[in-house]
Amino acid sequence: MTIKFENMDEITPNLKKIEQEFEKRSSNLLKNNKKTYAKLHDDPIWTELQPILIEASNHIELHHDSEDIKEAFAEEYVSFNRGIVAEVVKQKQQEEKTLTQKIDDILIHPMLGLPIFLFFCLFLRVFLVCLVFKKHPKKFY
Repeated sequence: MTIKFENMDEITPNLKKIEQEFEKRSSNLLKNNKKTYAKLHDDPIWTELQPILIEASNHIELHHDSEDIKEAFAEEYVSFNRGIVAEVVKQKQQEEKTLTQKIDDILIHPMLGLPIFLFFCLFLRVFLVCLVFKKHPKKFY
């Protein structure tokens, strides 16, 4: 058996507004907001609400290593914002290339790789010829 509400579309936004207002008042009470305290202090619900607030404050102080509730809320906001940034912003991780990777990038370059290799071979050949000529100069005269 299901119950169908004809005015469900009208009720749902009102429930969300009530929930948001409740969250706002709860956080204001924990932050020691004077206006919220003044509104609720004279209500009969205050006797039930006060021990819950004290317990919640102690719990927050325990987990944040601070007795200042506003500082704990600020830490939570910062953590929340860092989480959002970590989820939304994608950063390229630039790793430091090692020396061998840098050399490989130069020597394997599609346009410059072959000329650099040929120049290196020519330089090595000239160097070896000069080295041999220095050791055995009589053979070449």
